[in-house]
Amino acid sequence: MKMRFPLLSRLGEWSFATYLLHVYVIQFFVKYVAGGTLDNPVLLALGIASAFLIIAVASAIQFSWFEKRATLCLNEKLDRWWPKAA
Repeated sequence: MKMRFPLLSRLGEWSFATYLLHVYVIQFFVKYVAGGTLDNPVLLALGIASAFLIIAVASAIQFSWFEKRATLCLNEKLDRWWPKAA
């Protein structure tokens, strides 16, 4: 079955990285960005959109560069230590 919405599949792959990273991006946003934009709704909306974009990009990078590689490496080691029964 072909996936109709590949972006949704990607978001699912990135979900653990998003879980780990979103707190830091939101803290940065609240501490350094939101303080000066609370009186300007347009700037606040742009800041929130930027935070979402940063979270998505950082999650994609963390998944691609670390999580995916670490999972493949661990699976190879586990296959050697505990081979599956034929």
